[in-house]
Amino acid sequence: MSNIFKPWLESNLTAEARAGRLAPAFEVDDEVRAVCDQIATGRHPILTGPPGVGKTAIVHEFVRRTARSTTIERLTGRRMLQLSLHKRIGALANRHQLAGEFSKLIEGVRKLRRPPVLFIRDLQVAYRCDLEDELALLASLPNTVLIGEGDDAVISEMLEYTSILQQSFVRVTIDEPNLARAERLLVAWAEACARDGRGQYTPEALAQALTLTYRFVPRARFPRKAVDLLTQSRADAGTRCAVTADAVNRRFSAAHRIPRVLADPTLRLDLPRIRRSLEAALIGQPEAVEAIVDAVGVLKSGLADIHRPLAAILLVGPTGVGKTY
Repeated sequence: MSNIFKPWLESNLTAEARAGRLAPAFEVDDEVRAVCDQIATGRHPILTGPPGVGKTAIVHEFVRRTARSTTIERLTGRRMLQLSLHKRIGALANRHQLAGEFSKLIEGVRKLRRPPVLFIRDLQVAYRCDLEDELALLASLPNTVLIGEGDDAVISEMLEYTSILQQSFVRVTIDEPNLARAERLLVAWAEACARDGRGQYTPEALAQALTLTYRFVPRARFPRKAVDLLTQSRADAGTRCAVTADAVNRRFSAAHRIPRVLADPTLRLDLPRIRRSLEAALIGQPEAVEAIVDAVGVLKSGLADIHRPLAAILLVGPTGVGKTY
């Protein structure tokens, strides 16, 4: 491998794919095809979307498939390397040196007759560090194939305000899968884990991970949030034991500090007991008690809107009446 890539290198993806160390991605045929189509037409695709929707996994799946065979002439016989701008910045005294280092990278690529395919996993850094001209130059080099990944808003702004980049790059938007697709993805992922000896998951565990992360973790995205919960549950249970819904419930409650009685549908919530407990602690505040009990009941029932706060409770009164308590 040329020394020019080492300071930027996170992974030799082709080597990882041939060694079977790249995890497969599921339900991504359309996305992989979109990446292939753009490369075949001479464009450089940039995968954009919120964190957790599987952008890197899609690129890795693309590498897995093209490592076996490819009909795209531009990719024949080429290695694919995963680079990081953040990694290079971390080794510099300040980020303003990145432009000079990126220019050295460009010169190195220019000298290669058939350079590797470069996957830049954090392409938004180029915009934040004013590397648009350098990026355009790299993209224009003969035989260069780039794949990018980045923050949706930043990449959109970069392409909108840098017309020269629009000639070479095209966005491939990756959306969060809906519940039905996320469920199919989890089932396929669990089957692959079982085949590879990475643990087994019961159908109930998959369903509970999907439900809990959908209801209680709206700011994160599928599939990562559900897969993360399942892998954490596996670490608790051990690879020799099948991960059950009970294990998922225990891990979720511990990780998110949500009382298990609220998250576990098999446990009954005794609202009258909660009301009595609060009334004993918050003496003479029946409205506050009722507001809190109602909010907890809505949460347990699953009727809350996951895209809005559970409740907005404003405690108002003079000093000393117990608002903070």
